[in-house]
Amino acid sequence: MVGWQLRLTPKQAAAKIVIAIVGLAIGAYGVATVYKPLQDELDLRKSELLRYYKTKHDERIRQAVNKSN
Repeated sequence: MVGWQLRLTPKQAAAKIVIAIVGLAIGAYGVATVYKPLQDELDLRKSELLRYYKTKHDERIRQAVNKSN
């Protein structure tokens, strides 16, 4: 191939840049729409786990206090 065939005109370069930006925006939107529900689900599980372990911890403390009395 000859070198001049690889060059883009200013309009072609601008069009490629616009297409790339639009593609990135669509991809970012897609990731955000998938990530947000997953993040909400993980937050819910985390709060459930924290509540479970806090309850277990409180029970162990009560048992230890009752044994010492």
